[in-house]
Amino acid sequence: MRTLVLAAIAAIVFAVLTPSGCQRMQQRMLLSLVRESERDVDVLAADPPSFRFPPTPVRVVAIIDYDDARRPDSHVSFVPPDGSAQYAFAASVCDSWAPACMESATPAVVDTVTYGTEPPGLRRLEPVGGSPAPLRPNHLYGLALLGDKLFALKVFYRDDAGALHLMDGSRFAQAIVQNRRDLVASFLAGG
Repeated sequence: MRTLVLAAIAAIVFAVLTPSGCQRMQQRMLLSLVRESERDVDVLAADPPSFRFPPTPVRVVAIIDYDDARRPDSHVSFVPPDGSAQYAFAASVCDSWAPACMESATPAVVDTVTYGTEPPGLRRLEPVGGSPAPLRPNHLYGLALLGDKLFALKVFYRDDAGALHLMDGSRFAQAIVQNRRDLVASFLAGG
């Protein structure tokens, strides 16, 4: 699993450092992987956020801080490095980010994720010690389901009234890859 994620990250880095033709091909590949792994997600509750989706074999579930995506010149890591502070919450079939475990562990089938609560069959990785910090209103986060396919992704924020708003991962990834941060800003503005 981590090998696939690292390969995708390497493809993104490669795309940034190569001529525009290769870059476009790498971007199309990334967007295709995101679209293929997309899941329908229903919101069960907004505080703490709770999501339901079709049963999905995963090795890691994570809530990732993507708020940097609203800034035009910022770098967005779709899958941050192991142990990154960008993980507001992460749970795994392993008790650490160890690649050997992540690649060999049998995935757990998950259909619900609630922020701060480990789904059955998973153990908390992040934050280490203590409870996850409360999610901030009008702050951009992503729900990532990491398994044998690259990842399924939904981006969300909670507004001042407490309602949760979702954006498809493919739409978010396309906005980032095509440097259309205005689409992210429009989503955060309720559009």
